[in-house]
Amino acid sequence: MARIHSQCRDCGQVVLVTNPRQHVHPGCTDTPTKLESGFGFVHGPAYSSTGFVQNAIQLPTSPGYAGATTCYMTLTQNLPLLDPLRDLPSPLNTYGNALADLLQPDLRVIVDMGYGSNEYANIPTPASLVEIPDPFTILPDLAKGVVQGIDAAAVDLHLLPHSMYPTTYPFMPELNPGLNFPLPQTSAPGMPH
Repeated sequence: MARIHSQCRDCGQVVLVTNPRQHVHPGCTDTPTKLESGFGFVHGPAYSSTGFVQNAIQLPTSPGYAGATTCYMTLTQNLPLLDPLRDLPSPLNTYGNALADLLQPDLRVIVDMGYGSNEYANIPTPASLVEIPDPFTILPDLAKGVVQGIDAAAVDLHLLPHSMYPTTYPFMPELNPGLNFPLPQTSAPGMPH
């Protein structure tokens, strides 16, 4: 799960992008695209300042792009889909967090399958349900996710030492885990880029 932020090259203002028609600020004329924004649990005031850029990943733009917007992606450790489990009141929160950590690695693989593969941030693309999944990557990641989920839940329940906590994908986020075969990027008709 990721958040998209845009930074104006003219003034440096950074904002969390939540709408494909949102401008960086009222003076900007360049519209950010490729909006992969989380909602609800993910949004917060910490992500509307320039401080996030230090930990963000700048997304690539097409060769020759001369626009005034730079798009960044920040990776989230915990999937917002599982935050309701993590936010259970005490004493249930220990079990809720363990259950969330059990489910998170395989759920991350499924969620990440919906993201494009190495697409340019400045080219608006039509919504699509057609990606060609790479079973040679997905199946091993799902199998690894089962083991990582069990390990993470056991650490949460103090059955394993903290050193056994998973530190690689799919438990930890990765910008492009290569879950889909890359397809040529097509531009959405009628959208400027």
